[in-house]
Amino acid sequence: MSWEPENKRQNGNYGGDYSAEEAAVVDHAKRVHKETTASAQRALKTAERTRELAANTVAELGKQGQKLDTINRDLNEIDADVHESRSVLSYMRRCCCCFLCACCCDGDRDVARDNTRKQRVKLRKELRSSEKALTASGGGAATQPPGSVQANGRGMGAEQGAREELFGEHAGEAAQAARRQQRRVPRNGARRIGENLQDADREEVQAETEVQEQALDQIGAALGDMRRLTQDMGEELRQQEAKIGALEEKTDRTQDNLTSLSTSAKKDFRLRGKSVNSGPSASRMITKAAARALA
Repeated sequence: MSWEPENKRQNGNYGGDYSAEEAAVVDHAKRVHKETTASAQRALKTAERTRELAANTVAELGKQGQKLDTINRDLNEIDADVHESRSVLSYMRRCCCCFLCACCCDGDRDVARDNTRKQRVKLRKELRSSEKALTASGGGAATQPPGSVQANGRGMGAEQGAREELFGEHAGEAAQAARRQQRRVPRNGARRIGENLQDADREEVQAETEVQEQALDQIGAALGDMRRLTQDMGEELRQQEAKIGALEEKTDRTQDNLTSLSTSAKKDFRLRGKSVNSGPSASRMITKAAARALA
């Protein structure tokens, strides 16, 4: 059974003074109401910090995805270098087969030298330099792969841009629509609170209630943002898991190619050394072969 004062005040009778008992009840209610407002504001600060942490996590995941893309590109360059090394080795076999000995019977007589390596290495260095400069300026990687977090509508290389899109004036359309809908809902509850109080007390309680409702609206918006951020995290983690699996396979394949190339090179040089040193005119044959190879 709820407590009621001995002399109940009639609705709308704001002009009279409180009794001592009523004044104590009103003061206690206002203190509790202020404590509730303080609790709502603390909850809002916690929600905002959590949202900021989630945004930072998404940004770091985006950077990690860019690093995985860089690793994938570097592995592709290693594969290209291995292929080029095979071509060089095949060219050396051609020289060996045609001019020195018959041990390299699988030499390709039609293989040609590739003179574009210096240019390709120079282009790689220029790309690395431009990427470092762009990253230092906060613009992310120079080439953004299609599988990065851009699928979620934000480029994670630019953290400030991501935060502005999430928290700034141009937030997501869904969040803006939700907030506009919240503003359309009349807050009749706040206006009904304290109807039986004196004018000053009623206005104070209603002002506190307005602050509470604003804090709760902001908490709801922060929770909506965090929900979208967690969805972005899940999507990015799924993409990165697939990338890591592909990188593991590519790394194993590259390692096998390197091992095969190293074994083949060691075998060719070992056989070449034995064959070349077996003849009396080996030095003259090597000089002649080198001159023709460099021609």
